[in-house]
Amino acid sequence: MRKLMNKTLISVLSIASMFSLSLSSVHAEQKVPEVAGQSLPAHSKVVQMDSSKVVSEESLSQKEKAFLNEMKQTKGIHQMGDLFVIARGEMPNNGYNLKVTRTVQSWEQLFVYIELSEPDPDQVYVQQITYPYVLVRAQLPPYTTISFLDDHTQKPLFQ
Repeated sequence: MRKLMNKTLISVLSIASMFSLSLSSVHAEQKVPEVAGQSLPAHSKVVQMDSSKVVSEESLSQKEKAFLNEMKQTKGIHQMGDLFVIARGEMPNNGYNLKVTRTVQSWEQLFVYIELSEPDPDQVYVQQITYPYVLVRAQLPPYTTISFLDDHTQKPLFQ
């Protein structure tokens, strides 16, 4: 009888824990993301950045590598087909970086959030010219626009 009660209790706890997880998932989906201080419609979907969208330099064609080498020296967002080079331009050390943190898909818009990091003031960096950048490949359906936003300010990147 005691084993039966323990199994029943474990089953009830498992169901209760699944229920609380499903409730938290519902609440997470109901959050309305903001872009540039504006709330997006409730049908907007916050998605984790798909690792296939962030690409490495090794996966590029020779033509894309040449494009990257030219564009990474200029601050801005540069596009070649479905490849985007988001570059900070010339920086005095390797303490400056970029990282894609998340994306938000809303109807025919894709918002890509980029975190810009600065050097740690308590750390010493070797003075060397660097060109921090991140590569994103986005194969978008027709009529879909893509916007790159600063993750901290929620405003368009580099403005």
